[in-house]
Amino acid sequence: MVAKTPTQAMSLAPSSDDKTAIIAAADALLAAIDEAVSGNTQQWTLAIAGTPTGGTYTITLTDSVNGARTTSALAYNANAATVQAALRLLSGEGLSTTTVSSTGSTPNFTHTIQFKGTKADITVTTNIASLTGGSPARTLTEVEEFERKTLHPMGGDLFKENVVDLMEVLATNMEV
Repeated sequence: MVAKTPTQAMSLAPSSDDKTAIIAAADALLAAIDEAVSGNTQQWTLAIAGTPTGGTYTITLTDSVNGARTTSALAYNANAATVQAALRLLSGEGLSTTTVSSTGSTPNFTHTIQFKGTKADITVTTNIASLTGGSPARTLTEVEEFERKTLHPMGGDLFKENVVDLMEVLATNMEV
């Protein structure tokens, strides 16, 4: 069978409200499969406090797949875009889609770091020893713990192909 999408798979079926509903349900199912396969998520917050006036800090990510990786030095007042870019440069599956948002005002930012699509639990640590001025402090909090999402041993793409193939069989057997 060569069908690629629910709409293509159902093209053999007669037009009906049932056909439209089946296509919509299949599209939603395939989107859920995509999210489940790449949807391993984890979220941390990193608060830089104490009003540092200079220096740098680093962020280290450690997991069982890639080991420890450390960002380049981040300026005391690094914003969300800078932190996000530094994290995305680190090696490891899922890190290229890491997002960072920030609240607060310079230099006392709270960065919310969202990992999506990673294969293992990530531990985040920081080194603020090079921050100067003020009373530099940091607070790291894991807001959303890593949860491994395993969809099916055959993998997401093959599973999706099987869903669409079964839809094609259904379409050929539908009656008006």
